[in-house]
Amino acid sequence: MKNVKAFLKNITFGISISFAAAPRCFLIKCILLLFTTFFPLLMLWIWKEILNLIIYGDNKTKAVEYLAIYLVIRLMLYGVYHVDQYINKRYSDELRFYIDKVMMDKTAKMDYAYFDMSSMGDKILRTRNNLSIVTGVTWTTFSLVSAFINIISVVTAIIIYQWWIGLVIVVLMIPYGFLTANHSKKMVQIEIEQTNNKRKMDYIKECFNDTDCLFEIKANSLISPFLSKFTEAWKNVFEQEKKENTGFTLGNLCIELIGLVGILFIFICVTIDVIEGIVGIGDLQYYLELTNRFREQIGELIAKMNDIIANDERLIELQEFMSLRTEDETSGDLKLDSNPEIEFRDVYFKYPNSEQYVLNGCSFKIEKNTKVALIGLNGAGKSTIISLLFGFYTPESGKILINGKEMCKYDISSVRKVFSVLFQDYITYSLPIREIISFADFDARYDEKRLEKACKISGADKILAHWKEGTNRIVGRYYADGYDMSGGQWQ
Repeated sequence: MKNVKAFLKNITFGISISFAAAPRCFLIKCILLLFTTFFPLLMLWIWKEILNLIIYGDNKTKAVEYLAIYLVIRLMLYGVYHVDQYINKRYSDELRFYIDKVMMDKTAKMDYAYFDMSSMGDKILRTRNNLSIVTGVTWTTFSLVSAFINIISVVTAIIIYQWWIGLVIVVLMIPYGFLTANHSKKMVQIEIEQTNNKRKMDYIKECFNDTDCLFEIKANSLISPFLSKFTEAWKNVFEQEKKENTGFTLGNLCIELIGLVGILFIFICVTIDVIEGIVGIGDLQYYLELTNRFREQIGELIAKMNDIIANDERLIELQEFMSLRTEDETSGDLKLDSNPEIEFRDVYFKYPNSEQYVLNGCSFKIEKNTKVALIGLNGAGKSTIISLLFGFYTPESGKILINGKEMCKYDISSVRKVFSVLFQDYITYSLPIREIISFADFDARYDEKRLEKACKISGADKILAHWKEGTNRIVGRYYADGYDMSGGQWQ
């Protein structure tokens, strides 16, 4: 019962996100599902009647009427299938955009402490990779509904003719159900076990895609060592997956052969009924098509149910990630004005996975409108103080006060807007100059007076004087029209 609840919960979760991403496409897809499920079954029945009327009946007019109806339905299905393809493409695009946007927003608002833990890093990586499963759950659910409707309809028609045919097909499909369930379970386990190797591969690819990293790799002749590490990680993943997929393919082949023998037996039995005059040629074609369709839909139902069951762990992990409280959900409501008073009162802090405290009872106070320099050795905690002040981390104990009130009571976005920061490991962005200058107050990026003042104070006006685009010039190497500046210019 517990597994059934988890199964239904995961389906509901996937569908709810998919509906939120594209409600109109979702509803259109449901309507198209009914057409693409019932019309093919109706066409099979009509074709059976046409064949029997042509071979055994005298009413040729009725056969022509049935043929006209058959052709109309086929034309309608042709149009429906094309509309379905268009909706699938549009729906997939909207889902992908929605999921990417949610993931970027959620990741950006997470506490930095999450990224300092390798276990959480693995979880984030798996979550990013598994976001496509949300889309998959939607399509899988549509396939399940379609398969279930098909099975009910086909079983009803087959039972009217010979009940044992349905029983034979179900029995023949049981080994396939066990095989796919076991395979899906093992593939999920392999994915979890190989997460670290996949992270290693992703990191090496990022190094080769980053121009600065690639410069040092080439300068130090490290191409071969890096490629060797990448190859080693890939082999570990590939070999484990290869072994499991080979076994599954061979097992599936044996089951398919047994299934074909069963279909052949059913074909012989129905043919005997045709020879004895129990059913007509049209019925032979009809029941064989139904039998084949029943077998396909049972296989589809088993495969899709196993997909959802196999994705239980992935979807549970995804739901856990989506339920993590972000910094905007944990921050307060107070808004902060400029030039605040800042106080650290007996603050203790150490980074995740570290036993050594960076700040050990740190206390100081910075009055309004004063200039203060923090001077100390490497590792003394200067950057840590800034990170805590920006709300990237939470102290283990002690208080951070702003204007005499605890920092947690303020809206973290308003706190960050008061400050401008340039870290020692600064990042270069491929954006227009005006947007880069306005990072601390992005809404003011079109305030020409403030931009001009900032450029004069920083000395950037001397660089901009040589560019006709001025602050609209895109810098960086990412875009074709981007201009790459020197290290000194960037600083």
